[in-house]
Amino acid sequence: MKSGTNSSPTFICVKNLFLFFSLVLFIQSPAQTLETELFQRVKQLNDAIFMVKDSVALESLLADKVSYGHSTGKIENRQEMIHGAVSNTGSYANVSLEDFSVFFEKNTAIVRHALKATSIDKDGKQSPLHIGLLQVWVKQKKQWKLTARQAVKL
Repeated sequence: MKSGTNSSPTFICVKNLFLFFSLVLFIQSPAQTLETELFQRVKQLNDAIFMVKDSVALESLLADKVSYGHSTGKIENRQEMIHGAVSNTGSYANVSLEDFSVFFEKNTAIVRHALKATSIDKDGKQSPLHIGLLQVWVKQKKQWKLTARQAVKL
């Protein structure tokens, strides 16, 4: 063995482990990137609805055709949803997302999560909000767009 080379069994084992974990990270990286991208879109949607009531943000997050279901059973199209979100006189505090999961099928993503918040009506009355959400996102022109949403009370 030449001096200066490192071919001991320990070095080879560590080198192989490093290569294995690098390959695993490389393989998982695109899925994790897509999941992170979707999580950010969901967060932007929730912020636009519950925090800032931003119609411009909603326009960019929604597909042309949307079926938007509330936990009360009310279903809105794209125009109704945007109008309802920005004209809502109530406000929300302590908005948090929990139990986020997503799976992909080609250019479609199915997202599930729970949302907790404090709902504050126009008279200042506070009540807890805890809903489960199912969302369907489609990739359109390199952007994830919400095409369907259904909420249920938890």
